[in-house]
Order: sequence, then C-alpha cells, then structure tokens
Amino acid sequence: MIQKYKFISAATDITRKGPKAQRPTRNQNRQWPSTEKETKRWIVEDRPDGANVHNWHWAEKDCLEWSRNLLCKLLNNLKVLDGEGNLFIKINKVEKVEGEAYVNVRKGKIIPGYELNVVLSWQGEAKDSEGNSLLKVDGSVEIPYISDENADEDPEIRVTVKDEGPIGKTLKDAMFSKGKAGGGGKG
Repeated sequence: MIQKYKFISAATDITRKGPKAQRPTRNQNRQWPSTEKETKRWIVEDRPDGANVHNWHWAEKDCLEWSRNLLCKLLNNLKVLDGEGNLFIKINKVEKVEGEAYVNVRKGKIIPGYELNVVLSWQGEAKDSEGNSLLKVDGSVEIPYISDENADEDPEIRVTVKDEGPIGKTLKDAMFSKGKAGGGGKG
C-alpha cells in the first residue's frame, strides 16, 4: 500500500523532474510496487510514438463544417410568418457561419464547445386584406456571438431591412420578434 503523503511527494517530484526521475527502485520504500511489472501500472511513461491511447489525455475534433451544415438544414427556407397579420416572412438561406465549433475528449469525458457568428438572409412581404402585395423586402439577420458560455441567455440579434419605410419597419420588427421566438415550420 502506498502511503498518501509519500505518493503526493513523489507525484510532485515527478512533475518537477520528469516521469523517469522518481521511479522507485526495489530497495526504496517497500510500500511502492516491488516488481517492474507493477511499477508500470503506477508510472505514466512518455511513449516514443507520442500516442494518445484511446484519446485519454486530450482529443479535439473540429465540428464547424458539421455545425454549418446543420444550421443550413434547419434554417434555409424556414417560414417565420405565414399570413399572420397579412405578413409573410421566411429565411432564404444561411449566408455565413464563422467561428469555431468543437468536441473535446478529456479522460473519457465529452466536452462540446462553440463560438459562432451567423448571418442569414430573409425576405418579407406585406399584403392587404384582399391578398394584394403591398411591399416585398429583403434583409439580413446577424447573430454575432452564439456561444456555449451564454447558451442560457438570449443572444444579440441584429435585423436589417433594405426598405426602411413604415411597412418595411413593420416587417423588420416582425422578423425580430417572431424570428427570435423560433419562427414556424419548414417552408
């Protein structure tokens, strides 16, 4: 059995001097493993091939392209409003997804993370009570910082429209409020 204070002392020395500096010998403290086979269980050796066996120490996988594809699949052609208040709004497509998205593995624990900037294009149309088009507008939505650190908070959303007239402003406000709430179904 290893005495706790000697183990902590040895572990501290190992980190200062390197893993080979504090290997116990057979004549040293008999409470350390007594055979070379047992010793290998306790001492982490530097592997000559530098292998990270089973991704135990650290592994990172870039998931930005996967995130980009998923956001495109979920948001392209998404109807935000479909006639509510005679307004029709849909997201045309995801224009840009930048930043980083990754999955880390540390000692068997999966740790996802992301920091993304997303830009969407959208179009809206206002109709009168008879269904005649009053105005069609195009615009964009920018979400400058979506992160795992602020996942439980409302993200900052910037909505722009090319026509800033009264109907354009109504469509912009509807896009902001309904788009932030999640919109409708696939269009």
